Amino acid sequence: MSLLLPSPSQRRLRGSPLELVVCQVRHEELDATGLKERARRIRSRLKDAYPTLRPGGAVQVRVAATPQGVGVEEQHGWHLVSGDGFWTAVVAGDFFALETSQYLDWDDYLSRFFALAHAVVSESDIAIELRLGLRYVDRLREPEATEPIDWARHIRPAFAGPLATEELGRAVRGLQGLMQLAGDDGMVVNLRYGCVQPEAAATWDFLLDHDCFREGGRDFDLREIESGMQGLHTLALQVFQYAVMPDYFKFLAGETA
Repeated sequence: MSLLLPSPSQRRLRGSPLELVVCQVRHEELDATGLKERARRIRSRLKDAYPTLRPGGAVQVRVAATPQGVGVEEQHGWHLVSGDGFWTAVVAGDFFALETSQYLDWDDYLSRFFALAHAVVSESDIAIELRLGLRYVDRLREPEATEPIDWARHIRPAFAGPLATEELGRAVRGLQGLMQLAGDDGMVVNLRYGCVQPEAAATWDFLLDHDCFREGGRDFDLREIESGMQGLHTLALQVFQYAVMPDYFKFLAGETA
């Protein structure tokens, strides 16, 4: 049984809470000995967008949910970095990814991702897609949220949990949750959520970290990857727009509540 949520709004939010977007395609392991040279050739095709090539560093590609808890998986590869530093393309032996902290809109992201994907395909012999993942990290802010309970009016009870109860709400000094939800066509979202307080801040933020993915070996096909990305994007929007109360969504959209 998959989610019973309405089709999401596609409007661009004036007060977008997105602080990180990552899409990763994991594929079969390629010859590691030629990775450096392959990364150089890919970068040469994209040098106007990514003038800097450097090794090492980590890209936060996946929220890993296990019976022992939840963590964020970091993976390494060659990084192609935009001139402003806001966009990083990563090429590794078994995946490629695009990460940004300056998300504009979905069409812009897709355009940049497939410029990378076509460059990777031109310089690689990839046969199998193993995992397609799309991760959104939303940090919701509220100047008047001086305690975790202040988020109870902005977040639906399914995600607010004890914050929404009279008995526990005002006693809560921290909240973290994780749920796994089934979408359509074998898609899944691991959602990590909760209240976080930035260091030295007087207010609390609310974090919604969506790791949407599909798994299972299939023929590598960029058209199927685009279709899959569209599905994962819709799934993330559905969950996000359900998680926040309508008045708070209007606030993010720049409308009067």
